[in-house]
Amino acid sequence: MTNVQSPTSAQPSRGLATSALVAGLLAVACLLFLFFTLGGFAPLILSGVLGAAGVVLGILALTRKQSRAFAVTGIVTGAFSVVFGLGILIFALVFVGAI
Repeated sequence: MTNVQSPTSAQPSRGLATSALVAGLLAVACLLFLFFTLGGFAPLILSGVLGAAGVVLGILALTRKQSRAFAVTGIVTGAFSVVFGLGILIFALVFVGAI
């Protein structure tokens, strides 16, 4: 008796796309934490770093043909966090004078 296995279609990896989504959502969560607790400078920097990571990972996921929805969500939330974080930083430096 010969054991014949049917070919299975391998699903593409979604690791980069999922990482982009998680990084982007964590960046938004850091911004929300900053607003609701007045957490200081650390959540602002963490939000910028996670947002930039979400954008980079999302772009890499798109170029490697991974999950488009996860990648685009990671890019959008990451870019939002970076832009909004920079806006808060500039506002604090110009109008308040300190962080």
